[in-house]
Amino acid sequence: MGTKTYRVLEALRDVYPKTRNVYNTSELEAETVIIEPLRFTLPPGNYVAPGAEYESPEVVIEALRKQKSVKILYCSELTLLRMSPRLRKAVLGVCDVVTHNCKFQKQTFKYVGVHSQHLLCDPVPDVFIPKSDYASRSSRVIATGNISWQKNAPQVIEIFKKLKGEIERVYIGSANLWYDASSQEGPQKLQDSLYEQVDTIIPEATTAQIAEEFHKTRFGLWVAFHDTFATAAQEMIMAGIMVTSAKHPLASEIPVWNVSGVNAQVKAIRSLREQPIEALIEQSKRLTEWARKHVSYSAFQNQLKSVLKSVW
Repeated sequence: MGTKTYRVLEALRDVYPKTRNVYNTSELEAETVIIEPLRFTLPPGNYVAPGAEYESPEVVIEALRKQKSVKILYCSELTLLRMSPRLRKAVLGVCDVVTHNCKFQKQTFKYVGVHSQHLLCDPVPDVFIPKSDYASRSSRVIATGNISWQKNAPQVIEIFKKLKGEIERVYIGSANLWYDASSQEGPQKLQDSLYEQVDTIIPEATTAQIAEEFHKTRFGLWVAFHDTFATAAQEMIMAGIMVTSAKHPLASEIPVWNVSGVNAQVKAIRSLREQPIEALIEQSKRLTEWARKHVSYSAFQNQLKSVLKSVW
């Protein structure tokens, strides 16, 4: 189970205890809230949870139809786009509400025919809320995530290369996830290239450890738009980190320095470093306040209550 899915389940269950992460139609119960990514609908060859068996779209649709109660679908746009149009139409037909986590995702869902939508953010736990003074942090830049082409690791490499000797460069993550032994060569080379440009490497870390590193850091990078709204970017904002972002429509929805290209991100980081510490402290406080209002567990639960009211 991924970090995002685990957090959604945890936050959902505080408000709606019957929430379940369904891997197989035999697990469906009354009043089910279905959590992304509907793994049991994926065809052979795609990722299926350990112990779960592939079920045909017909079996899935029939099982969903038998459920008379409300069904809320929380999923990524990739989940819906990889379905055939017929399966997508049938799945949407048996769900009362599909949730979106940002305006960009809402627009994508509309494109594939999803019109009954409600906002439900990807929740960030309170462990990322700063517990110490921003002034005590190191002037360093951090990036995190699985190292892959999909996550735009080459751009991190280029940015870190240009910042060598100017600022401490920290990376949390590795290329170990998402790949099997037969496909390791490409990701491994990418990881080696990135690690060559990093001063501090943390291949694996718990949520608490990531938060601890964020609380030592002033600046961050967000370059991956493989998933709508990267969890890492929202975690950094909650931690009060100044985040520079590659140009993308998503970046206009959150408080980041939205610039275009490697050189622009490097320039943004250099510019931020030159700002008076008093200005950085105030900006950091505003970032945390924004995150607590929009992407915290409490914000998620308030949004969920609104969703439940709309369908009951």
